[in-house]
Amino acid sequence: MSFNILVFNKESLGVIDSNRLRAALTQVHFDTLCSQYGLDPSLIESARTNLDVVVSKAHKTPFFLIQYGDDKGCPLIVYESDFKSERGCYIYNELLIGNLSANIKEHLDAANFLVEIELMQHQLSNMGLLLAYETARWAAFKGAGIILGLDQTWYRLNPYRAYLPLE
Repeated sequence: MSFNILVFNKESLGVIDSNRLRAALTQVHFDTLCSQYGLDPSLIESARTNLDVVVSKAHKTPFFLIQYGDDKGCPLIVYESDFKSERGCYIYNELLIGNLSANIKEHLDAANFLVEIELMQHQLSNMGLLLAYETARWAAFKGAGIILGLDQTWYRLNPYRAYLPLE
């Protein structure tokens, strides 16, 4: 079973610079975030030193991978699509339109791109969870977007890039 963190952006992520994204992800405060997410801090060093962002040559695919850990097993998969695409419209119309506040609907109406960070069940209890949320933070900052977390809470970023619940 897979789980998704969704980011609704005004702007596209554009061409992904794997080195810059990797650098951004390795500079996060792993210790603090492990405590916040209830993760084992003994996994930090392996995740940080074995972190790779894999994009397709010539950027021809609408996704990239984030591999981490000693075995670089199951990666996080990050997709970007046009929010007005069939998938974007489906998510908006079928899954999200329910009980949304006017403020959230206003943000969604301004969205042009959907970024999905997909992780598997076992990644919810390892560094995959931390890296998924940090990738969402990066994507929302880069694309001027809002985030729907795994807890079904809507978030925006403040000027310091901290997650703030959006009502």
